[in-house]
Amino acid sequence: MQELRSFVVAVLTGVAAYLHPIANNVFALVWLLGANFIIGLFCGMWVYHEKFSWRKMWQCFYEAIILFGVVAFIYIIGRLQGNHEGAVQCVSMIIYAACYFYGVRILRNLRDMAKDGSPADALLGFLYHVLSLEFTKKIPYLYQYINQKEEATDAVDEGVTNDNNKEQQ
Repeated sequence: MQELRSFVVAVLTGVAAYLHPIANNVFALVWLLGANFIIGLFCGMWVYHEKFSWRKMWQCFYEAIILFGVVAFIYIIGRLQGNHEGAVQCVSMIIYAACYFYGVRILRNLRDMAKDGSPADALLGFLYHVLSLEFTKKIPYLYQYINQKEEATDAVDEGVTNDNNKEQQ
């Protein structure tokens, strides 16, 4: 058992040393996902009167594993290709994108937790509105992608509705 423990520690230490150049990015991602989990938990309990959900906790954990895996694999592939700086820059962009999307979710939960009509509610509502709507219009291709996705969903829904109407007639 001691040999297994030593082996696991040695492997984890080696991986941590290899990923050390992106340690600050990974640390930021840990804080971001931790804040998302804690604020989402409190919002669900206080605002929506939900009980603790193991399913939601595991979903948050799986999202974290996926994000850490993507970040690690991109860095490893970039480094193996000899483009260390490009790999670190790509990882940084992924972290910034995660900060945006999770930040909007965190702001929404904080806004829901703020007392209606309070200055905190006004500030959080304004920040949520700016980040979730106006800011996305300035990101190239993102706003277009979101609209195309909604149009495709609407088209599928209309097709299902039309098919159901034909069957009923």
